[in-house]
Amino acid sequence: MTEEVEKGQHPDASDLRRQGREAVEGPQATREAVRDVVMRALSDRPLEEGQIRDVLRSVLEGAAEVVPEDEAESVEALRQTVAGIDDALERAAMASKLAIEEARSQAAAFSEQDLRRAVDDLATLDRLYFEALVAVVKSGTKVSARIIGDLAEHLQHSGTRTGTAVREALAALERPHAPHVAPRPSDIAHTARAGAATIAAIGSGILAGLADTLGPRHDKDRTEPPEKDV
Repeated sequence: MTEEVEKGQHPDASDLRRQGREAVEGPQATREAVRDVVMRALSDRPLEEGQIRDVLRSVLEGAAEVVPEDEAESVEALRQTVAGIDDALERAAMASKLAIEEARSQAAAFSEQDLRRAVDDLATLDRLYFEALVAVVKSGTKVSARIIGDLAEHLQHSGTRTGTAVREALAALERPHAPHVAPRPSDIAHTARAGAATIAAIGSGILAGLADTLGPRHDKDRTEPPEKDV
């Protein structure tokens, strides 16, 4: 992935770690809170490898810093955290697919190399997820590192929502006449801030549209079962 496009102001690593801590400690259900933090952070920058890696690691590090001391509560908090990241990356995969389809519909504006690079970028999302988990295993506390390591091992065997979304997106894009669904104008409005309509910027703009539909529900019971266990 490239580092060519600089977007507007976006949270730095310390801000993202703080948001990760708040996602665990705040009133919103942890899984939803982490998902929202990651989605909004990714929508503020191009969907590029370095940007995605920094967001995932920073949010996960922040969450790991404030997990409860109780063993069972720590496991649950981190399980919900990694599930929230998985949910966000699943949506990022969807946004990237739509961005590539949009780019294909504007063939004059994008080269075959641009499209190939975008497809390759999409294919890395699941790997970046596991890289973030491994990075925190190496840098976290003894307790959080062990728990995240166990979760990562479990996910390696059971699979992730991100991995499924990536495989489905790649399969759809490989079809000769994959249907094109143009994003709404509101979904790509954020790309204007980038100064150049790269595929990565289109993807983050579409993700911004998805993120805008997610509002924090502070009255939600934090103990409500997650959408799908990891």
